[in-house]
Amino acid sequence: MFTFLAENAAPLVVGLGVLLVVVQIIRSLYRRRKSGNRNCGGSCAGCPSRTACHEFKS
Repeated sequence: MFTFLAENAAPLVVGLGVLLVVVQIIRSLYRRRKSGNRNCGGSCAGCPSRTACHEFKS
């Protein structure tokens, strides 16, 4: 077991780092959505889905 960890330390560390970054991104998106903030920026004029996320005023 120790030889496996010693031989593959660099890929394991890089993989763990990538996994942590992905988890933080998902966590940030979840918290932002839960708090009511949108990722679209609020400019609905040219958005094809403007009727889906905000009240559409013609």
